[in-house]
Amino acid sequence: MPAGDRDDLLLARGRLRDALGIGATVASQTMLDGLLAAADDLAAGDQAGARTALPPPGFPPDIIERLGALPYIWQVNAAAKTIQDDLTRFGDAGR
Repeated sequence: MPAGDRDDLLLARGRLRDALGIGATVASQTMLDGLLAAADDLAAGDQAGARTALPPPGFPPDIIERLGALPYIWQVNAAAKTIQDDLTRFGDAGR
């Protein structure tokens, strides 16, 4: 992955953390795992399960509401597009 793309991803991650109120002390993998588990729970209509997947103190108590009111964050959209383009261009060899 080109260094500039990596920088864009880090910026996007920071913007998303800020919007959701997730502190920098929460490991990126913990954040990702929690958000994916919460997404599954919310898709199944289990709001209590989603809250359990995103526990304090790493996640704010109003995390579900923040997810529901998440604004458009252009840096996140641009980073996702960059990764998609990199995977198309480099495949797994670009990791």
